[in-house]
Amino acid sequence: MGEATADEISNFREIVASSPVVVSAAGFWDIDRHSLSSIMATSVGYLIVLIQFRASPESVLKTLRNSTTTVDVA
Repeated sequence: MGEATADEISNFREIVASSPVVVSAAGFWDIDRHSLSSIMATSVGYLIVLIQFRASPESVLKTLRNSTTTVDVA
């Protein structure tokens, strides 16, 4: 990776880290970085458990398609 690319990535990380990210979940609660990371960690843990039980890829995809959630961006 070149020095220019590394500088761009560093600048992008600084901008993202300094900008608050808050999304309203249909007005019920706000999703910020902390709750988004918790949701992602839970999802990854769930997928790991499914993989350990050797769930078929089709059943995993079906589960993921049925568990979609709509989020309103305020």
